[in-house]
Parts: sequence; C-alpha cells; structure tokens
Amino acid sequence: PVGATYILFSSYENALLNSNPIDVQEYQNYQATNNQTIYIKITANGECFGIMWFNLIVHSFDEEDLQSQTVFICKGENLVLSAPNGYFDYQWNLNNQITHQQNITIEEPASYTVSFKNHFGCEATKTYIVSLSSKAQILSVEVNDFNQNGGTATVYVQGNGVYEFSINGIHYQQDNVFTNLPVGQHLVFVRDINGCGITTYPIVVLDYPKYFTPNGDGINDFWRIPMLSLAYPKAQIEIYDRFGKLVYNFAAQNMGWNGTLNNNPLPSTDYWFVVRLGNRTIKGHFSLIR
Repeated sequence: PVGATYILFSSYENALLNSNPIDVQEYQNYQATNNQTIYIKITANGECFGIMWFNLIVHSFDEEDLQSQTVFICKGENLVLSAPNGYFDYQWNLNNQITHQQNITIEEPASYTVSFKNHFGCEATKTYIVSLSSKAQILSVEVNDFNQNGGTATVYVQGNGVYEFSINGIHYQQDNVFTNLPVGQHLVFVRDINGCGITTYPIVVLDYPKYFTPNGDGINDFWRIPMLSLAYPKAQIEIYDRFGKLVYNFAAQNMGWNGTLNNNPLPSTDYWFVVRLGNRTIKGHFSLIR
C-alpha cells in the first residue's frame, strides 16, 4: 500500500506484539545454520495490513579459510602458498601483476593476499604472513668436563629460525644446555622448528681415570685420558709425585704412563697430573695400585 510502513521482526510472536523490531542498519544473522526466517509487519495509517515472512539464506565461508596464516620460508628456498580448496576465480596480486592460480610459488618473505569466490558469487580474502627462517649455524659448543660427575655442554647458535636441541637426534629440548653427559663422543643436533633443517656438531666429553694397575696383565696397565687426542690432539700431560717432582710427561696421542721412572717401578701411592689443553689447564690426582 501507498505510504505503508514495513517493520522487520525475528519471530511471528514479536510481529504480533510489535516487540523487539529488527534494526535493519545493524542487523546481523546469528543463526548457526546461516538460515533464518524474517517476519515483516505491514502497517498504514495505524492499521495492520498483514504479516509476511521470507527465509534469509546466507552463503558463508569456512572461518578457517578466512583467517590470516603465518608460514615460514627457508633461507635460499622457494615456498608454495596454497589458497583454500573449493572456491574459484582465485586472484593474487604479485608485484602489481594478477595471477589466477590457486597455488603460487614465492621466494621472499612478505605478506601475500589471495581473493576467491564461492559458487554463489560471494568474495573473500585470506592473507599469508610469510616470515624468514633458516637452518642453524652452530658457532661453538662449550664443554665443561673433567669433574667426575658427568659433563655439561652449552650450544651457541645463530640464524633466523627458532631452534631446539638434542644430544641423540631423537629427544629434543628448548634449552641449549645439556647436563650429566657421560664420558665419550656425542653428536649435538640443532633443528629449526619451522622445518628448515638440522645442523650437527661432534663433541667429546672427557674425564680422567681415578687409578690404574700397571702389573703387566694387559689390563689398565697405562694411565692416560681416554679420547683426549680426539678433542685436543696437541694436549700435553705432566705427572708429578707427591713431592712435586716431574716423573713423566707425554703427548695426547701416546700410550700413557706405565708407572715407572727411568724403567724403575714407582711405589703404589697417589700421583698428580697437569693437562695443558691450550685454552685451559686441568689438574687432578689419581692412584697407582700394584
């Protein structure tokens, strides 16, 4: 009718009672199914001409398809960005050039936005925030050993990634410090959690024997520091008696000390040693047992 007023309601009861009309300027559809019945009350000159209704159908997008996504590109590599499946008319703006592919290959970290349409012609966009990551560079591993209680290793790295650390390549940790390491050779693993690779670094944890038994049975007849030559090939060892007299010295590659001085057996007692590693000096004592 001419001059009629149309008022929208969310239920038939509200329309009858003229209660809680819909503000068409701010209305949003909150139905989980995106389908809702809207009721229209038509009035003119204070008279009601009737109540009509229609179904409001909203063709929406999967919320996950619209959320911005952070991804990582490995240094020196390419990355494929894949727009969500199930749409058409994909559009990427790359350096002011439009491409209509669903997937694109990029080489640089930046923000990339794709627009796409569903089968009802509704258009949406999704942004990919691409950050740089890289394989770790291990600068050094500081080993604290010769303490009879297991060694400690601290790993120092640099790079664009976020790194985690392992001493066996199986179990990783966020801390770059390993404690209670047994004597022996170990391999430190550092991996980028963004998938840009693993870097390894060999280390040796050392300790000295507390005693030796030079009795000629072929077992423990020489006092030496196992694997010293692997970590410090130029190391020198000096052995002193309890009066501070030098009784023997040898290089890391040598067999070690057999408990003699000038081919004469020395008595069973404690002896002191000094290991010169270049950047540090280790001192301690051990027992000769016959």
